Amino acid sequence: MDDCDCSDGPRRASYRCRALAPFCAARRRADAHAAVARLVQERKRNLIRFAVVFSALLASAAPAFAVTNWVADETPDSITWEGREGNGTAFGGRCTAFVADIAFDAEALEASSVTVAIDMMSCLTGEKQKDEYLPAEGWFNVADYPKAVFEAKTFRHEGGNRYLAEGTLTLRGETRPVMLPFTLDIDGGKAHVTGETVLNRLDFGVGAGQLASPEVAAPEVTVRIDLTATKSRGAP
Repeated sequence: MDDCDCSDGPRRASYRCRALAPFCAARRRADAHAAVARLVQERKRNLIRFAVVFSALLASAAPAFAVTNWVADETPDSITWEGREGNGTAFGGRCTAFVADIAFDAEALEASSVTVAIDMMSCLTGEKQKDEYLPAEGWFNVADYPKAVFEAKTFRHEGGNRYLAEGTLTLRGETRPVMLPFTLDIDGGKAHVTGETVLNRLDFGVGAGQLASPEVAAPEVTVRIDLTATKSRGAP
């Protein structure tokens, strides 16, 4: 019989229960602590089991998210652009210095990403007068904004070798969404990318004040990409 069971008659139980009350209370507390300890240990074991299973799932899924890294060949015609003067005369330029971080795999578009940082001092037309004022405050303002950065983490396959990059361009401190359709051809360890998009220079504050007038230069500027890249060492 349980010494702390007080159900064996009112008189006897009353006396015995009063005598054993401190002991019974201590035992109940010990039983409660033991129950809590068992519950904590069981939860720890469950967490360990979950961690092991989750780690195994991550390890098995890792290869599906691996993407290929590419090293861009920095050539004078990799990034070119074309605008028009107020009288309709076309003029072109190129950006010859840039750093590209390319992780792209047609089989893992959701894990692909591209970042291109352009040295704006390298964006020149080859015409002395234009190249003197383009870096100035009213245009590229290279002193305050030496780099333009294009970033894309969303890609869509449009069929065949055609893709669409949805990204952003940061120029003169202004960040705007940019859609860049491009073609991609891969031959062994070489990739060739061509693309074209139209930007509005006024969205980025290029040509402020009186320079914003279409009589000075058209707002639309066509940017073209013609890039060759080599698969990095160790890439799958």
